[in-house]
Amino acid sequence: GGPTGDLYVELSVEPSAEFTRDGRTINSSVSIPYTDAILGTEVPVATVDGSVRMKIPPGTQPGAKLRLAKKGAPTPSRPNDRGDQILTVNVRLPKNLGGEEKKLIEELAKRGGV
Repeated sequence: GGPTGDLYVELSVEPSAEFTRDGRTINSSVSIPYTDAILGTEVPVATVDGSVRMKIPPGTQPGAKLRLAKKGAPTPSRPNDRGDQILTVNVRLPKNLGGEEKKLIEELAKRGGV
């Protein structure tokens, strides 16, 4: 029962260690071993709604960006209309190869596979 008028609501979003936001787009990253980048894998990915499984296709390059549709931030005026989450794939390379691993990589390189 008060007088009629406008109601203003101000929202603030706390910073996150896992995510950055660019408008409706949520950005995050995942690190995978080089073998998974070559062969493909499935990894758990944190989203603002909880964890989901994401397929990393074979041959994924370092820095590749994969899209999780409709896992971004909602539009304030239309909460069912959501942006996407962009996942940047970081590929971990070994700093020291063991003897057998080095031989296998060299053999693969000789065959033109690297």
